[in-house]
Order: sequence, then structure tokens, then C-alpha cells
Amino acid sequence: MSGVHHQGRDEPRCASGDERRDGFADAGGAGSEGGGRGAGGVWGADGGHGGAGRGAGGGRPREQGGGGGGSGVAGVGGDRGCAKGDAVSATAREVRRLAFLGLFQLDARGEDALDEIRATLTESAEETKSGATARDVERALELAREAFAHRRKMDAEVLELAPGWPAQRQPAVDRAILRLAIHEMRSGRTPAKVAVNEALELTKRFSTERSPAFVNGVLDKVLKRVLAEQRASDDAVGAESEDAR
Repeated sequence: MSGVHHQGRDEPRCASGDERRDGFADAGGAGSEGGGRGAGGVWGADGGHGGAGRGAGGGRPREQGGGGGGSGVAGVGGDRGCAKGDAVSATAREVRRLAFLGLFQLDARGEDALDEIRATLTESAEETKSGATARDVERALELAREAFAHRRKMDAEVLELAPGWPAQRQPAVDRAILRLAIHEMRSGRTPAKVAVNEALELTKRFSTERSPAFVNGVLDKVLKRVLAEQRASDDAVGAESEDAR
């Protein structure tokens, strides 16, 4: 599988449905790591990835077309993470797309190129006619910077779960998608299952045919960890409440 994603323009797909719970709808800006309902522990599938490659350096990932339609999370049960029927507003999805693009470019160019990256996100939003505002671009860039700041924790968790796929072997697009999704789950800014489903949508749009299986395999395992940690935290709080009575 080639991990090289040449520069190109991406056309957005509007989200279907009304504005729904996603972690962006009421946010005045990007939340900080740990602000919200996060789960502690390691950041963290042998997904069988078809090939290595680092992706293009500094260009935009090109949309592959034929994106998914809410495939759901494979192999995950339970009712934590998001309620059945939750989905994402068009604005929230566009902010996430821009955050992914920003994270992709931060990985290639670093924080020193922040002004240029901001300009790229603004240009992308204008090209796609998504209706994203300057504030949406800033929210996306802040989310990308948060995820980039915590990338080593997230890379370590992925390596634990997929030992054959260290960050440097992953295609740059997949690496950015994994980092963004795990950050959203671990920071608690987005319901965990929503974060996984949105990551899979990005993978189908911007990566190769074989990437969704790898990304889903990794995020499925991270999701199970996050939900288990949340249940353990809830149980501990409940036990403390009982003891206090």
C-alpha cells in the first residue's frame, strides 16, 4: 500500500441530519488535554496494514472519493461513548477535517510554519465552500496543535497495540487521523464512539483502500480501553459515595 498522498484539493461531504452532540457544538474553543470527561492510563491492534510510507511532506492529503456512510465501530458493544443515533453537524465535521489537515501539516512542517498552516486551512475552507468561519479555522488549528503536542503519548499507545506499526512506518495521513481521534477520546472533548466513527470517515476519504481496516483495528482497541477506564472511574466514584453515607 502506498503511503504517499500527493497534494490536491478536497471536496467536503456535508453531514446529514441536524446539529448533534459531538464535542464541538457548544465549544467556545478547543478544550485542553484533560479538560472534560477524559480517561487516564496509557495512550493506545494489529490491524494488518498493507504497506509503509510517510506520505507527502507539507502538501495536502488528497480526497480519495467514495467516502463511507457511518460504518459504525466494529466489534464494540455497550452504551458508553455516545448514544445510539448520535452523529455530527456539518460545522463540527468541517472543523475536524481542518484539524486533520492542520495536524498533517504540523507533522510535516512543525510549529514554526503555523502562519502558513493557518493560511492553508483558511484557503481549504474557502475552496470547499463549507461555510467555515475564521473562528472555525482557529478552533481547528487549536485542536490540531493540542493533538500534536501529545503525539508521543498517542504514538506510544498505538505502538503498544500494533507493535509492527511504529509512527514512522505509518502513512502520514493515517498517523494524523489516529492522533486526532485518540486525542479526542482521551481528552474527553468528543464522545469516544463518535471520535472513532469520524476517524473512519476521514480515513475513507483521504487514505488508501486498506487503511480503514488498520485504523479501525487500532481505534477499536483504544475505544475499549477508554470505555473500561470510564466504567472503572464511575465504579470508584459510586463506591466513594456509598462509603460517605
